Parts: sequence; structure tokens; C-alpha cells
Amino acid sequence: MNSHGVVIAWLHSVRPGFFGPLPGHLLGQDGGTLLLGEDFFPWIILAFGAAMVVGNGLALIRSSRDGTIIPVGRALAFMAFGLLAAVWGLASLLR
Repeated sequence: MNSHGVVIAWLHSVRPGFFGPLPGHLLGQDGGTLLLGEDFFPWIILAFGAAMVVGNGLALIRSSRDGTIIPVGRALAFMAFGLLAAVWGLASLLR
């Protein structure tokens, strides 16, 4: 048993219901489906990727207006990574 298994076993012995079912607001009416169904992870990847693109883009715009110095290379790299993640999430949803 690895260290994660030991921690999980210990938590289960201390709090028996700790790893119980998901809270009711995350479950569908049938009691077994997640909030966004099978497409939960592609939606999350799309949202995080789009947030990285928009957030870093707005930081670049603000820095040009205010004259503040930000690491432009890092912002562009984060925008590229966010765009890749957003396209990946969108492609996963449209498959």
C-alpha cells in the first residue's frame, strides 16, 4: 500500500463517512450523474484555458495603458498555453 492508501485508510477509520457520496447539489435528479455529465472535464479545461487567455490578454492591455512593467514573455507563453487548452477542451466537446 502506498502512502496515499495509508492516508485514505486512516481517514476512513477516523471519519467513516468521509469518502461518502457527492453532495446533493452536484448530483442530478437520478442521484448518480455529475453536474455536467460526461462532459465535465472538457468544460473545465475549456474554461481554464479561456480564462488564461483573457486574463493575460487584459494584463497586457492594462500594462500598455498604465505604463507598468510586466513580464511580457511569460504572459504570451501563458496565453499560448491557455489557447491550446481551450482548443483542446472545445475539440473534446465537439467530437
